[in-house]
Amino acid sequence: MTGILAFGLALVWKSALVVGGAWLTTRVMRRSSAAARHLIWLVALAALFVLPVASLVVPARPVAILPSAVPAALAARAAEPAPASTDRAEAPLAAP
Repeated sequence: MTGILAFGLALVWKSALVVGGAWLTTRVMRRSSAAARHLIWLVALAALFVLPVASLVVPARPVAILPSAVPAALAARAAEPAPASTDRAEAPLAAP
């Protein structure tokens, strides 16, 4: 079920991008001919029909939207053990 849900959610946001791009393009082409704007919507509609098949056939390419919170160098440094402290204030007290 989760595979179908993930596929459906991916189709929803991809379809929203296609429709949003078509809308934005036709807004920019406001003074253009109606036939040119109609062609944009026709191509968007065709893309919506092809999108489910293309999503199944074309291999997925993961895209990192946000960079990693911790760079690799800092993560490697954090994995190393901390050096032993020689400060007497941190040393445990000896029993008398």
